[in-house]
Amino acid sequence: MSEAWITRTVPWPEDLPAVVRVWGADSELAWLDSPPTSGANWSLLAREPIAVLEQLPGHAARLSSRRRTVIERATGWGAWREAFARLRHHPPLPYGLSPGWIGFVAFEAARQLERLPATRVEDLGMPLLRLGLFDACIVLDHRRREAFAVAAPDIRSALGEPPLDFVAFVRSWVAAGAAVADRAAVNRSFAPPRVTFETPRAEHERRVRQAIEYIRAGDIYQVNLAHRIRIDGLPEALAVHLRLRAASAAQYAALLRWAGGAVVSTSPELLVRLRERDVLTQPIKGTRPRSGDPLRDEAARRELLGSAKDAAELAMIVDVHRNDLGRVCEPGSVIVARPRRVESLPTVFHTVADVSGVVRAGCDPIDVLAACFPAGSISGAPKIRAIEIIDELESAARGVYTGVIGALGLDGNMSFSVAIRTLQMRGPSGVVWSGGGIVADSDPSAEYDETLAKARGILDGLGASWNVPHVACEWERR
Repeated sequence: MSEAWITRTVPWPEDLPAVVRVWGADSELAWLDSPPTSGANWSLLAREPIAVLEQLPGHAARLSSRRRTVIERATGWGAWREAFARLRHHPPLPYGLSPGWIGFVAFEAARQLERLPATRVEDLGMPLLRLGLFDACIVLDHRRREAFAVAAPDIRSALGEPPLDFVAFVRSWVAAGAAVADRAAVNRSFAPPRVTFETPRAEHERRVRQAIEYIRAGDIYQVNLAHRIRIDGLPEALAVHLRLRAASAAQYAALLRWAGGAVVSTSPELLVRLRERDVLTQPIKGTRPRSGDPLRDEAARRELLGSAKDAAELAMIVDVHRNDLGRVCEPGSVIVARPRRVESLPTVFHTVADVSGVVRAGCDPIDVLAACFPAGSISGAPKIRAIEIIDELESAARGVYTGVIGALGLDGNMSFSVAIRTLQMRGPSGVVWSGGGIVADSDPSAEYDETLAKARGILDGLGASWNVPHVACEWERR
């Protein structure tokens, strides 16, 4: 292993939730959590970043270490690019993830990349972006049930910080495992939170009809419209995450917790994965709810695969993602490896495409992410006009929803999911957005039902009681 990295095998956590609760207590915590039941192999845990890149709406972006402000720029993208360039680039690791930048970029950060309207206000107090710089982490290989402590010991000196105590970092993980060995399993129960649908069905259907008028007028081919659900009476963020991961494992689940808030995501959608120069994006379009009955679920899966509307919707978004990758990839390298396949999730079926390419020399990972941001699958086609219509028709800024969550490692490898099925938290309150793609032949009532199917995984996972009729009843009448 290169001197740029220090690695050590550490004990496998037999009770991972309990170990994380002890290890991450009273700390800023980042958990990119892909349980083996989700079909993924790697998870990453990190705590206490050595620096944080953050930008609040209306303010400059700042990279701040524990001692000082290192970089201050007008945009978060600019500050992040400068910070990434300043740090020594490390050789690739054999793991799926490595120490580096872990956090989120909110949907409205697109305004820093394109000229876009800004009439909707973020009212929860979430940053435009928040990325912790972690020089040490725990990597979990679920397939082999192996755990590794991984660190980049040279990063702190570049920031003027005291050196990393890697031995203490390893001991903290070992001590957390020992502390929970004789304890009972973590209690995931809590009182049901309260749910408020901020947008009535009739209003969402009116917005869908307006979007259809824009499509018929030739402004756009497709737009993603979402509405917001408020949840009150939530426990602390780790308890929320543990409850949701037990109810519905997601391939790109994540918990980001800091002193001012938290993000809990159960996203099934990859926006961009970069391994050296190979890049992959996996847009999702087309949804059917699952009932748990094998015969009805198989009928729903077949209906989804046979839907010309959903196939056309995915094809349009694949074109957007191909064009986005084409901005940073070698000419001729962008291909649609798999144009349409079904993914089975606990509450829904989705159709997904795989689009890949080879990144052009001279483009860094932030160039790649910016070229794809925000995802076409959650904005529309053409993307810029669709985002303008989203700003017009939705009632608030989306915040983290439909932005990205993930990590850019110090080795330059990167994985960011689309922040859907995502709860944004401030104290005991939070919001969840749920949306769907609107095309010319969309049915406004069915579109609202689809948003409920997508929200159901989080709402039911939290044990929340909600007074909207069960979504399956609406879908079955079609």
